[in-house]
Amino acid sequence: MPKIAVLFNPTAGKGRSARVKSKIESYLKNYAVPYNFSVTNSEAHLRALVLEKSRTHTAIIGCGGDSTVSIIIDEMMKKNVKVPLGMISSGSSNDIALEFGVETLDKACQVLKKGTRKSIDLGAVYDGEKPIRYYIGQSNIGLGSYVAGFVEELSRKKPILGKQQILAGFMGIRNTYKKELHIFALSIKSPKQKINGSFMMAIFNNIKYWATGKILDSSSKPDDGWLNCCLVKPCSKKRLIHLSRLSQQQRLSEAPEIVFLRSKEFDIKSENPFIIQSDGELIGGFETPQQFHEISFRILPSAATFIC
Repeated sequence: MPKIAVLFNPTAGKGRSARVKSKIESYLKNYAVPYNFSVTNSEAHLRALVLEKSRTHTAIIGCGGDSTVSIIIDEMMKKNVKVPLGMISSGSSNDIALEFGVETLDKACQVLKKGTRKSIDLGAVYDGEKPIRYYIGQSNIGLGSYVAGFVEELSRKKPILGKQQILAGFMGIRNTYKKELHIFALSIKSPKQKINGSFMMAIFNNIKYWATGKILDSSSKPDDGWLNCCLVKPCSKKRLIHLSRLSQQQRLSEAPEIVFLRSKEFDIKSENPFIIQSDGELIGGFETPQQFHEISFRILPSAATFIC
């Protein structure tokens, strides 16, 4: 029978993924899913396997967290790989898995066995007219990107703390506020409107989930041809915690600090340089993230096929 290629990232979930490798294979076998299993040892290795395995397999399955799947789809788009993409979730922040209903091993393997395919949109980050990153979930400027960088560095220096995701995230927020990196003067322009102001975050989302299962915008769908934007105005750390609670209750639109926009594309400008996080990865890498003054976010309708 034709086989799918499972690209397994053992470092996903701060090492959690490696501990469930045998369990993942057991589920695949129990559901009689024909597969070949490849263990990746770096991002470069993962990217190389995408093109290699697509030549001999019917689908590419990312086994890891959101970052793993985002790297795969980015490579598929850049190398014009047309096979379907699927996901087995073994990471720590599984917002993409939640969106497509594959957040558990059982659900993921049921989906792979059934093999139903769906056309989905992709978000894309453009530097001028050059696409530099494709993503499924969300990209953001501001607080989220700096917190992600802090947590990654903490995980390298103090692995035990890095695995405590909630604590590590709180420490990252505190550090970002302390260094006053959380406020940006941004110009956000779409074909129908332009907004200038100071913001803590600008999030460009293709799915409704964000920040480990919180609902950012329930109207966001990965197949509606629209890119949603959530702007967060500056507020205190205490108020930020309250906004997080509102997000869990799907009441974020009630907060005066929140602005929701929807468009096919957004052009962003800032006098101060900013970095971009895309589905858990910083563009340019965590050690030397690329800085921008201008960038565009666009939606690419029906750009990929997802098994869900």
